[in-house]
Amino acid sequence: MARNRYDVDETLEDHFDINQLKRLGGYVKPYLGKMFFIMVLMLSSSALTMLIPKFVQLEMDRYIPEKDMNGIIRLVIYTFLIVLYSVICMWLKIDQMTKVGQDIIHEIREDLFAHLQELPFSYYDDRPHGKIQVRVLSSCIYRRACYNTIYTKFCMCIIG
Repeated sequence: MARNRYDVDETLEDHFDINQLKRLGGYVKPYLGKMFFIMVLMLSSSALTMLIPKFVQLEMDRYIPEKDMNGIIRLVIYTFLIVLYSVICMWLKIDQMTKVGQDIIHEIREDLFAHLQELPFSYYDDRPHGKIQVRVLSSCIYRRACYNTIYTKFCMCIIG
């Protein structure tokens, strides 16, 4: 039996497989509620920040000509609260989506490790020890980047 040497690598096929995408969707499913909540927060934040130009128009058209300081102060407070809400929502989105991405990758790594434990010894005899480790780690790192990037871009497309 010919041993797989360090300078010989297997050919990797890079074709799209819908079944792999479905399997990855299974890892996302437990976090859909949290992801939906974050999306609602981001949508509400975006909707509220759209009120700020309306507040400026209201100040310039009504409160400044009438010299109504109470109205101006009220709109400044509303604007401050909207900006504060937006900052908190953005912080929650970054924090929670990072945790979701890390949890998904953790589950994938646990499953990969369990699968590697069940493989026969002949699998390890035919491959250099570093090749398996690099394959598993680079695959997990790639998937983590995909989850973080794809979900962020998806949310930004929906929000605006």
